[in-house]
Amino acid sequence: MVGDSVRFAVLGPLTTVLCGHERKIRGSLPRTLLAVLLLNANTRVSSDRLIEVLWGDKPPATASSALYNHVMRLRSMLGEGSRIQSSAGGYLIRVGSGELDLPEFLDLCDEGRTAAGEGRWTAAHETLTAALALWRGDPLSDLPGSGTPDGRLEQLRETRLQALEGRFEATVQLGRPGEVIGELLALTSEYPTREAFHRQLMTVLHMTGRQVESLEAYRRLRNELVEEFGVEPSPETQTLHQQILKRETVRAATGGTTAPAGRADIGAGRVIGQLPTDVRAFVGRGNEMATLLSVAGDSPDDGVPTGVVTISAINGMGGVGRTAPAVHMGHRLRNRFPDGQLYIDLQAHTSGPDPLSTRDALNWLLRSLGIPPQLVPATVDGQVMLYRHRLAGTRTLIILDNATSAAQVRPLLPGTSGCLVIVTSRERLAGLDDAHTVTFDILPEPNAVTVVRRVTGPDRIPADHSAPRELIALC
Repeated sequence: MVGDSVRFAVLGPLTTVLCGHERKIRGSLPRTLLAVLLLNANTRVSSDRLIEVLWGDKPPATASSALYNHVMRLRSMLGEGSRIQSSAGGYLIRVGSGELDLPEFLDLCDEGRTAAGEGRWTAAHETLTAALALWRGDPLSDLPGSGTPDGRLEQLRETRLQALEGRFEATVQLGRPGEVIGELLALTSEYPTREAFHRQLMTVLHMTGRQVESLEAYRRLRNELVEEFGVEPSPETQTLHQQILKRETVRAATGGTTAPAGRADIGAGRVIGQLPTDVRAFVGRGNEMATLLSVAGDSPDDGVPTGVVTISAINGMGGVGRTAPAVHMGHRLRNRFPDGQLYIDLQAHTSGPDPLSTRDALNWLLRSLGIPPQLVPATVDGQVMLYRHRLAGTRTLIILDNATSAAQVRPLLPGTSGCLVIVTSRERLAGLDDAHTVTFDILPEPNAVTVVRRVTGPDRIPADHSAPRELIALC
């Protein structure tokens, strides 16, 4: 054991420090493997997910054995054979307190937000400054390819921006608005449609007597939003603009939006209700539904259920009923998601067209969220970003029906907590880490008979007639 002398760093180029000296992890695949394990430190990552990250949609036939070999190689490079452990069809890396910059960063951000919420501005400033000091550049920026082996990277970037907003507000509350003007000028240039930074810049310029520059900052923001998205600044920003025009006193920075403004406010105000009609003859499935609802939280005391629940059929069998319990569950929970319910059939196991592409699925979801077609980004990456920004800070229920693979589902997941996603598929979708899976088998005969009698009517079939059982056997 090397103990306290080990330090892993992911908030920037991937670095592993052992005994005070940087140790190079050679080879792109071992480095990517280490990155994914560190982003999920002390949590199992399935082998399917790791294979998908390392080799994409077309892994080699020997992917499982190759993954094992890369794990062995990485263990050798780290010099600690027991740190990376096999666990239930996957691997995890053990990381102790103080050995990884990521949890330290997140803990400091939480402490800073708490201090700001309680008006302890000195503590908020100091804590958020310490959190931001852990960043050495874009997370894992030296990895090959896209450098994004895990969807958490976008969340981390957003957390950093919110930490910056919080530190700026703390600085202003401490009576030092002039200190942050330079940083805000740079950030509004880097993020030209992020309204929180522009509001903070407008505020500090106004507070330091630079009203003309403050109004110019608003003009630049409005031009960017109109040109890129065809929308006006948010009411909050417009109100601040009017205060500055009237030379009213603005006492504090207006920071901390839930999602990047200029994106999340597009189509805002729409409440979507796309759940199909609940099944009239829904019977049985008591154990499975109890499991699903316990995962999601089926009582007000459980709080708002969030995360991903997958409903799969045993052995890839179709026709056992996955959509019905998903929709039934959605209706049970819909009141707890006041921002709307989305439903989309991904067409993986239908007799009609091919499965929906990621682009087509995102286009449908964005249109459902009220994004005008002319404002839907042309690239898939842009669609994913806009979709996640639109859902950020909302409580939305999303049903992804008939999914073909984890790769098809992953871009359709929200980037932050607050939403519940229900996925149905014939496959187990093992590559969706942290998803709760419930497997459905054939409906037991007594329940199936009940369904037949409810559909046909109570008096159509005599009580002791064998026709329902014969029909069920044929089905």
